[in-house]
Amino acid sequence: MLLSFTLLSTLLASKLSQVEASREPQCQSSIFLDTDLTGDDLMHIARIDQSVCCETCYNYAQCTAYTFVENENGTSICYLKSGSENRKTKEGAISAIVNKNATALCPNVLGGTCADESHCCQQGYCFPNGNIIYSCLLPPTKCPSQMTNFDLPGNDLQQAMYGVSPDTCCDVCASTAGCVAYTYVTGETGCYLKKSLGEKVWKVGAVTGFVTATPIMENPSLQ
Repeated sequence: MLLSFTLLSTLLASKLSQVEASREPQCQSSIFLDTDLTGDDLMHIARIDQSVCCETCYNYAQCTAYTFVENENGTSICYLKSGSENRKTKEGAISAIVNKNATALCPNVLGGTCADESHCCQQGYCFPNGNIIYSCLLPPTKCPSQMTNFDLPGNDLQQAMYGVSPDTCCDVCASTAGCVAYTYVTGETGCYLKKSLGEKVWKVGAVTGFVTATPIMENPSLQ
């Protein structure tokens, strides 16, 4: 049974808003008060607490540290870092090096969420609910082959559609003459139908689906 797009958004919001009283030892870190780790930014996330910031870094493959800043107006920003060598004093900032000696655990179950697509579900595919949060979904019936964080630039069959779900994007492609694939961009809920495959390009937050089960790419590359 496929989970609805609305239900997935609700599950994600619940996941990010819940703050547990205690965290697993995987998020024990070397803490530096009033310290900023300059540079090496992977991305930043607003309005989460420090424990979620730490856990997100732990589950994100390239992240080794973070800087957490809580502003005077009560808003917070979590900066995920790929390094921790460059440090400077910044009043109120909390930085930490995350201990990754333990194995990252992500729920390989339908409807589960994970911060690293490489550790996401094995039963389905990882749908990006933002830059670093992924939900485990069954692929649409008519588009069994999915590629997470890849775009097929160009070769658009028609103007993009906005405000639709990924399943609807698949259905429209499957019922449109000449459509062989589509790219769905989560940040804009945009659906781009493709008349040919061409070259795939790395794009965080995009999912490319194919009407045929085994896509044949032309000179696939990462950019």
